[in-house]
Amino acid sequence: MEQVAKPIVTLSPARADAWEKELRARLGVVGRLPHTLMVQGWIAAAIAGFVAFVTRFWNLNHPHTVVFDETYYVKGATSLLTQGFEGVWDGDDANDLFLQGDYSALSAIEGDYVVHPPLGKWLMAFGQFLFGENTGVGWRFTTAFLGVLAVMLIVYIAMRLFRSPFLAGFAGLAMALDGMGIALSRTGILDNILAFFTLAGFATLVLDRDDSRAKLAHRTAHGPLHPDGTPKDTWGPRLWSRPWMLATGLLLGMACGVKWSGIYAVAVFGLTAFSWGAGARRIVETKLWFGAGVFREGIPAFISLVPIALLTYIAAWIPWFVNPNGYGRQWAATTGSDKIPLSWAPDAISSLIHYHGSMWEFHNGLSSPHDYQSQAWQWLFQARPVSFFWRGTKELPNECGDSGCVQAITSIGNPAVWWLALLGLAVVIWCAIGKRDWRAWSILAGYAGLWLPWFAYMGRTIFQFYAIAVLPFVVLALTYGLAYFTGALGAPHARRLEWRALEEVEGSVVVVEKEINNHDDPVFSRFSPANEEPEPETEWWCPPKFTRRAYGAIGAVTGLIVIAAVFWMPLWWGSTVSHSFWGLHMWFSSWI
Repeated sequence: MEQVAKPIVTLSPARADAWEKELRARLGVVGRLPHTLMVQGWIAAAIAGFVAFVTRFWNLNHPHTVVFDETYYVKGATSLLTQGFEGVWDGDDANDLFLQGDYSALSAIEGDYVVHPPLGKWLMAFGQFLFGENTGVGWRFTTAFLGVLAVMLIVYIAMRLFRSPFLAGFAGLAMALDGMGIALSRTGILDNILAFFTLAGFATLVLDRDDSRAKLAHRTAHGPLHPDGTPKDTWGPRLWSRPWMLATGLLLGMACGVKWSGIYAVAVFGLTAFSWGAGARRIVETKLWFGAGVFREGIPAFISLVPIALLTYIAAWIPWFVNPNGYGRQWAATTGSDKIPLSWAPDAISSLIHYHGSMWEFHNGLSSPHDYQSQAWQWLFQARPVSFFWRGTKELPNECGDSGCVQAITSIGNPAVWWLALLGLAVVIWCAIGKRDWRAWSILAGYAGLWLPWFAYMGRTIFQFYAIAVLPFVVLALTYGLAYFTGALGAPHARRLEWRALEEVEGSVVVVEKEINNHDDPVFSRFSPANEEPEPETEWWCPPKFTRRAYGAIGAVTGLIVIAAVFWMPLWWGSTVSHSFWGLHMWFSSWI
């Protein structure tokens, strides 16, 4: 039997604009929020940013010594700033001389074997350039500054996800008052810099989702359609322009230029973009939606993401290329040609490849025991925090009574944030699977890209503070769970359409749809063929509903977070406290 081809229709510009709005609603495109909410969101970001600034910059020069792994990264940054490559610091007194501004222990010709890319140390060197190399403000400025920006960024992301200044402000305050975020922002090591770039990459990924779906809705509505509303093209319109995905590639390439673990975010966020794209094609009812997801969503996203990330990572090594004294820079020129991996490539490229092989062997073979090492499964429970700094009773004047005085810095997170976020994570998993909420899946993508990969390194020496990159998603999981339990979560889409069809009535195309908004009130909209143009409609979106119970519950959790932060702040700042006061915070033996 011969199959009759479906007729093709094209909507008038006004009707196409109206249909585009409906598609944007079904696709969950947030778009531009009302002006009042945007202002309130900026106020929430400013308040959270101010709290973050105080907690991260207050007395930043204390302690005026290199703490924990600062001995590697701070002096490496100074070496980059003063001579353009990371030189060897010789002697047991190198730290003492460095703190006095004496760099005589630094070799001017011998490159130091370092196992992390140089970008993070270059950024730390910028703070030293502004405020001095041998002052804590100088070598901690970059991490503190990016820590403040990360708090403001989480407010922006929460606004995109929840469309509520109240929930966004809660997320920002929770992150601003978390101990891991505070301690890592006040320490000159790489992990907080990595966390910022991965979070920024996630933000642009969310923006790409909205931007690409908005383009899909526009090109679908304004293109040729079948009478049932499906696109004529069985794969739907092409979407090659992905500026926000380019930005994601740039930021995640910078993350990889700080620490290699950023590569997992590239992989997981890329898969997330593909799944969002394939889902969007299915929502607009393209016939071959999965194939379209691969070839018209996945491949353009890959081209926009991976090459720019790779080029950005390579660009982080430019100073190493131009300086002949960098570690391993002359390897290819001084070794036998039979050992060079790419004999046809320039010596610098071969040397860099060999250097990366050595770094890979180091990271995979790092298994020396450490008192504060922990496994990834322990991080979300805060089971084994790291003691970054300790100055005991024998080193401080006894002004604290019988127990004596101590100064300590611990990487313990705010218990009210991390422990309650475990319940939030359970809700997120439930809503991702049971309700197919894209916001829940996006939060899980953060866990999958920045926490789960560490389970592959169970035999390696790793530490709890690596979870700083997961902190923003822990905060989002807590916010999501609270909003869900209090009924303030709101819908993931602007509108939910039960069914709709494009019908041809007396030669005119009629758009008929039945839609149900978030309050279950039926709304019918019909574009009558008697009218030349449909009635203009305002952009409609679905704000979350707040009750007294919601405000009370979120306020109570906020109070717990504030109380815990006040209680723990002296141990995040390294303030002078009595030994007995310090002991009050050691709730478990694994925290000592």
